[in-house]
Amino acid sequence: MESIDTTVSHAGMTDSSGAFTLVAPLPPTLNQSYHSYPVGGHCRLVMSDAARAWKDEVAYHVRCFWHAFGQAPPLRATYELRMTQFLTRRSRDVDGNVKLVMDSIFNGIDVNDNRVRRIVLDRVVDKAGIPRIVVVVEWYA
Repeated sequence: MESIDTTVSHAGMTDSSGAFTLVAPLPPTLNQSYHSYPVGGHCRLVMSDAARAWKDEVAYHVRCFWHAFGQAPPLRATYELRMTQFLTRRSRDVDGNVKLVMDSIFNGIDVNDNRVRRIVLDRVVDKAGIPRIVVVVEWYA
């Protein structure tokens, strides 16, 4: 598998709250992320190889950062995500990859994503022409 260029950085922490930032290439589009195939008279959705590779790679980088940092959020913490997609043009739905991004991050920190209380989504046309997603993950005790 070709490695993707992903970075995770510490954005500040106190005893009861904290944050980190993930910068990664854009995930596959929603149509590229799932395929359906017939099973016993109905269709079943399956994650594509490209989406699984993106998800696993991002989760790996988040997990490495998390272990290197060495401090987990409180057990009952709630989370807030601010996702910004930097695009070369406005051709993507802003909400198409929310679940894939959340699954990647929360698999990496080994926390159930049902602890997310708020998600803020932005889409920006990047003049530099570097498509990417930036996610700020904050937690509160």
